[in-house]
Amino acid sequence: MTNDDVTYTRPHPAKYSDTVLAAGRLLLEKYGLFEVTDPVDGTQALDPLAGTLKIADAIPELEWTGIEIEKEWANHDERTVHGDCIEVMRAWKREHPWAKFKVIFVSPAYGNRMADPMLPGVGAGRKYTYNTYTFKLGRLLSKRNGAQYVFHRKASGAKYRKLHIQIWRAAVDVLEDGGIFILNVSDYLCKDYANPIAVTDWHVGVLTRMGLVELERVAVDTPRNREGANADQRVAHEWVIVFRKPAQEIH
Repeated sequence: MTNDDVTYTRPHPAKYSDTVLAAGRLLLEKYGLFEVTDPVDGTQALDPLAGTLKIADAIPELEWTGIEIEKEWANHDERTVHGDCIEVMRAWKREHPWAKFKVIFVSPAYGNRMADPMLPGVGAGRKYTYNTYTFKLGRLLSKRNGAQYVFHRKASGAKYRKLHIQIWRAAVDVLEDGGIFILNVSDYLCKDYANPIAVTDWHVGVLTRMGLVELERVAVDTPRNREGANADQRVAHEWVIVFRKPAQEIH
């Protein structure tokens, strides 16, 4: 089979941790998202960087849609749209401006060394296996996949920032007024820097400048990726951060 076959899938190296999903469930319940306000369509929720859309099975109370740029990961769940999430969300806004999501739950790539482009059977990949995006996918990532960029490197980090600003703008535009945006993200350690790389604060800064209001953030212990030369050097936790999109005032 090839990746043109809708049944062809590849494993994903960075699915949501169960502890993150448990924390997300509690937060969704806390903010009333399990209270069905539309008995026909349910509570519409979006993961625009869906991977395998693991969240849909973990939190089935919501009506999930995913977007995933890599077909081999999109094929894991029929509720996932295969495509560039920026273009997909822009098309939704343009063609269906009244149809918006009540919840967005999303976890971007953290910009760490999981972006390294090792491939099976190539170079070190002939001898070793790696829990990285390209190695698990078995090929190079698509052009607008943010998982290929390293946040702390100058050129690569600039591309990471530019892309994610576009993703967050498109996502905020398809979130309904008063809707909830939940971000799962993490800082990471780098041997060339004394302090953790502040990926979390960067994302929070972008989203708040776009008008979202941070409601709370929860530190979540996760197993972390324990592969690689610096397997013992990991930050202690990830963050699950809740924002609300303010309702527009009608004059």
